[in-house]
Amino acid sequence: LIKINFEWKAFLVERFFETAYPLREKINLYFQNHFVVTLQSVNVPYWIFQHYQTINQNSTGNYKTLVKEMVYSNAMIKYLDNQQNKKGKINENLARELLELFTLGEGNYAENDIKNTALALAGLTFGESKGQYRPFLIDSSSKTVFGKSGNFTIDEVIDIIFEQKNTPYC
Repeated sequence: LIKINFEWKAFLVERFFETAYPLREKINLYFQNHFVVTLQSVNVPYWIFQHYQTINQNSTGNYKTLVKEMVYSNAMIKYLDNQQNKKGKINENLARELLELFTLGEGNYAENDIKNTALALAGLTFGESKGQYRPFLIDSSSKTVFGKSGNFTIDEVIDIIFEQKNTPYC
């Protein structure tokens, strides 16, 4: 992994200096730090590359679209342990990062919003090219996020998050 990690960093530096679009590479670098994953934690180099490609394809577009894509990143799912998030055994790591770091910022949500966002993420695990829901792991209970209730998927929860006044303009 050390050699692969070194080669990955060399690839990024090379792109940064040899691209015809240096501003895009700077924005990509920013979002790689914002939606951080590490090879040491993920242990699947291809997922790290897919994560980068997703950032590269969406970094200069709509932020809400980028957030939705990042939640489905196999690397992000692994990095924040969402593969452990399932009906009856909820893991809040990805939900907390989604609300605190990726969108609203600390103090702009309630613990209940985190818990219900985690319920909406239950069953989202690794897929072939990006994360996918496993039907038998989904929590299909009603969830209440920012005062709205329903049997939400994470896409619907992200739509609700982006209706909040403290969410970055999209």
